[in-house]
This record gives sequence, C-alpha cells and structure tokens, in this order.
Amino acid sequence: MANEVADVIVVGAGNAAFCAALAAREQGASVLVLEAAPEDEFGGNSRFTAGSIRVVYNGVDDIKTLIPDLTPKEIEETDFGTYKLPKNGITVLATQGYYGRRKDMFRQELLYALKMVEEGHVKLADLRSSWGGAMGLTQFLPSEFYKYAVDFDGDGKKDIWKSVPDALASAAQQLAGKGWQRGVHWAYEVRVPSSVDCTIGVPEVTRPLGEWLKQGYVLAHGRKPDPAELSEPASLLLPEGTYGPAFLTLKNYYVIKEYNFSDLYVLFVGHLSDRIRDPRAFETPWSKNTQLRTAQVETMQRTLTKLGLYKDKIDGKAGMLTRSALGAYQKANRLKVDCWPTSAVLDDMQKRAAGN
Repeated sequence: MANEVADVIVVGAGNAAFCAALAAREQGASVLVLEAAPEDEFGGNSRFTAGSIRVVYNGVDDIKTLIPDLTPKEIEETDFGTYKLPKNGITVLATQGYYGRRKDMFRQELLYALKMVEEGHVKLADLRSSWGGAMGLTQFLPSEFYKYAVDFDGDGKKDIWKSVPDALASAAQQLAGKGWQRGVHWAYEVRVPSSVDCTIGVPEVTRPLGEWLKQGYVLAHGRKPDPAELSEPASLLLPEGTYGPAFLTLKNYYVIKEYNFSDLYVLFVGHLSDRIRDPRAFETPWSKNTQLRTAQVETMQRTLTKLGLYKDKIDGKAGMLTRSALGAYQKANRLKVDCWPTSAVLDDMQKRAAGN
C-alpha cells in the first residue's frame, strides 16, 4: 500500500498536484506523487487532471486536512485558480526537478539558482519564487537571469528582486534577446469581415499586414499602421472564436509569447502597453460565452485527434490550434462555424460517436 511508505499521497498531474506536493514537503511530510490512481487503492484506474486532484493524508481523502486554509474556490479551480503561495526558490526547483514533468530542465535551473546564491546575487532568504521557479519582479528563471540580467541603476548589482530599474531593464534585454523589433507594433485589434473563416486563425497562416487590410480587415478605433509595418507578416488571432475581439498579430506578439505562452497573458501585456498611450479599451468587448471545463475540452481534443483534425497536445485548453480544428469539424458536419468549444458541439461529437 502506498500510504505505508508516505505520509501524503498526491494523485493527479500538473500544477495543482505539484503545489499540493510542495505544500506537504514544506510541512515535513513524506510525499508520493501518482499521476493515476492505482486500482487496488483508490477504487478505480481513472486519471486526474490538474483541476481535479486527490490528496490522501494518513488515509484521509481530503486536501483540506493537508492545507486547511484553502478556500473551496482555490481547491476547485484548475491549477488552484488564484491561489498564491510564495515559495523558497531552491525548494521549488528541487521539487520540480524531482516530481515535475520537465525534470532535466528544472535540475539545470536549480544549479543556476545555487550559483546565484553562491555568487552573492541574492540572499537565500530573498530567493522567493512562483510554483514554476520564476523569480524577481519580472519573474525570471535562473538561467534567464544569467542571459539577460542588467545592472541599470549602476549600483554594481543585477538586482531583479528589489530594484525596479534593474528588473525592467532586464526584461527589456530579455525581449530584445528573443527578437523584439523596435518600432513595430505587437498586434492590432481589427474588425473582421462578416465572411471571415475562423479556421485560418493560426500562426501558420500569415500574410503581409497590408494584404489583410486590403481584404477587408479594419483596424479598431481608426488606428493607422506605420507604413513600414504594411509589409510585415501578420496572422489572425481570434481568442474567442468569432465572438469577442479579433487581432492581427505581428512578430513582437510571439516574442512576448516566448516570455509567457498564454495568449491571454500576451493580450493583457500588449493591451496595457497600448493603453499607456491611448486609454481606450478594446473596441469589441469580450462576450459572455461560458467556458467549457478542462475535461470537456480534452474530450473534444481527443475526438478531433481521432478525426485527423488536431495534432497538438491534449491539454484541455481552447488554444489557436484547438479552435481551428473545431472550426474544421463544424464545417465538415454542417454546424455553425464559430471555432469555439460549446456544449452544443460537444453533444454533437458524442452523439456521432455513439451512433458509430
């Protein structure tokens, strides 16, 4: 029995399971992490996603026993939702290097973190990080610190933890190192033609910005691109399918995306930079569509994969490739083509699967 060799058994995968394991280790408990529940111990061989984990503490199947100050919302949200727990960076990286899915990467990051302390860049007590090991005011991994950190305030230290000038200059250096183009916008919000084909909203479909504009895409708020940008390759981004705002993204969009892969993160950062100069919000507001649960999107992705329409990872996220594949499915089955995961599309998939 697993609970004979560990105080805490975490059954699950992803960030939520990692946070639970890390919390248990910080309380001095021995931990066993299982991605799937063994049939003879937990009554079934089902898999658990990041948003649906189980923690068994001394035989009690209750995460509240392990971390009593968590609210129900923090437990139920995927990846713990807004749960924030600053950690010792060394502990995080060591735990990720042992339990995480990218063990080799985090073991290397751990060595860089130890080097940072050894060389006096930061005191161990100040080496706090997120669950993913990102540190400082602008969240650098240790290896990124050695590539891009800058002493901008001239005090002889590259201090991304307490010096705002150093942190911001280091982030700028990082963006430049990843290919940021000065004088080129990150993206433009656009009004799309009524006949837009949402399946082309993927990075692989690029056209010069000027070509998109000739095809009826109109920049929001009457904005005008710099003439030099008209020849820049751009791709269509429809983060909510045919609902909500639409964007033509330029190379700098994907430079920010290298910093954080989330499209919503890139949109937030890019939009914030726009609003420093122009306070207007997006011209087209976000819709009030209901977002399907992670497990439901995963089911869609598996169906789309079997049909040969989707070739990316099964992660339960309605990203660009998932949305495009959904649009292709909708076209093939004469459904409304909106490239958005809805319960109606999921029901159609399940009915067709049951009929075969």
